[in-house]
Amino acid sequence: MDIDSNKLGPTLVNRNKNLHRLLRAIGGIQLGSDDNAQIDTSGDAYESPTDVYSSRTGKSDAELFTPQAVSELLARTALVGNIRVNKI
Repeated sequence: MDIDSNKLGPTLVNRNKNLHRLLRAIGGIQLGSDDNAQIDTSGDAYESPTDVYSSRTGKSDAELFTPQAVSELLARTALVGNIRVNKI
């Protein structure tokens, strides 16, 4: 995501307000329990833009990689509130 994009707002203040709203909305999504999960909401949310990017660049999903910083952020996000880790 280009956080400097004018699509988020014409000024830094507007962009920050819109990013804040976006992050609060994402934080409010009820993902449910892992034990009863029938869909992988986080995985689907990550996969969808990857598919769009790969189709626009003409690359296959296999040619894409996730930068280490993004992988670490996803792992830390997935572990929030967990006492025990089953798998990552």
